[in-house]
Amino acid sequence: MNRKLVPLVLFFALLTSGQSASAYVLVTDVDDTIKVTHVRDVVDRTVRFFTEPQSFAGMDLLYKRMLNSQPHGEFAVVSGAPRAVQMAVQWFLVAFGFPAPSYLQTREMFEDTALFKIKAI
Repeated sequence: MNRKLVPLVLFFALLTSGQSASAYVLVTDVDDTIKVTHVRDVVDRTVRFFTEPQSFAGMDLLYKRMLNSQPHGEFAVVSGAPRAVQMAVQWFLVAFGFPAPSYLQTREMFEDTALFKIKAI
């Protein structure tokens, strides 16, 4: 299987302040993780963004089950998309049945994507 198509999901367990219980935060990217984008192909990425949004099959259900399996589960989205299209990222999440994120960050237009994600997470 092509490793580029395998969704990457990051998990972080954070201790809640003042309690012995732990909170569970599911952190995800959007492009080529839950959304089929082909980010390395500029033309294909642009066409898909505006005309053919497509989710990886079953990711919405997987995320819902993972979050529902924890008493204090939260969903965080850190997208390399520019902030100018943040509403489109939110629309995608709603349209394809993903949980509502408690945290959604997109990068500034000319900000380095990798550095942005490291800082945001």
